[in-house]
Amino acid sequence: MLIDVLSSFGAKPIIIRLEGRTPLETEMYGVTYLGMVTLALAELLGV
Repeated sequence: MLIDVLSSFGAKPIIIRLEGRTPLETEMYGVTYLGMVTLALAELLGV
């Protein structure tokens, strides 16, 4: 699994359960969540 690979490099993965009643809703939730995380990380890094 990807989590095992990341852990082998010393990373501490965080597992996020995506919400949604349909695959499309789940995908859209994930895209929105990732976008928010990306903006927060950019702000922290001063980008």
